Amino acid sequence: MKAVFHRAAHCLLGSCERGMTLLEILLASAIFSVIFAAMMNFYGGGLRSWARGTTAIDLQQSARIALYEITQELRYATGIKGFEDEDVLPLYHNSGQQRRGKASLSYTSVEGRQCEIGYDETNRNITLKRAKGPRNEIANHVAGLEFFRYLPGVEGIEDLLDEEGGSPMVFVILRVQENIYGVNRGRPYSLQSKVRLLNMPRQAGE
Repeated sequence: MKAVFHRAAHCLLGSCERGMTLLEILLASAIFSVIFAAMMNFYGGGLRSWARGTTAIDLQQSARIALYEITQELRYATGIKGFEDEDVLPLYHNSGQQRRGKASLSYTSVEGRQCEIGYDETNRNITLKRAKGPRNEIANHVAGLEFFRYLPGVEGIEDLLDEEGGSPMVFVILRVQENIYGVNRGRPYSLQSKVRLLNMPRQAGE
């Protein structure tokens, strides 16, 4: 077999003195086909891995931009609908039995417009609606979005300042998929942000 391969390569370079038999041509073609198929399979696998890695980076970057926009919107909000209503905005507890947060949040922007940030489970996207305008998509291929009312524990200087008269806070959890391919999109991971509501007065009793 090795001799046949060398003869085939030798003749392809134009220095063969006699013609090749049909069997030799078939064997050489089969060998080159196997090598070519192996090279293409290796190249295709690398290309698929690169595409998955690029998609994962794009999904993460899109989610980070969306979380930043949500944070900026809420930080300067002058009011949040049902802020002290446990059914509208549940209090976050850092425990294994944490109840689920709300997937949408209505608030009054710094310009005085009624706005809403929400998660569409069917389309797997996050939308932002300002006043009577359309719902604009700010992130897609999202695994989940949850809002909580947040009260820091008395553990450090910053938390002590909160206890003495800081701003109320909202805890945002945005879940991102590892990929968008097929039914199994990978295990989601979470991006989190604790938003200090600078334009909302501290609620009585906190």
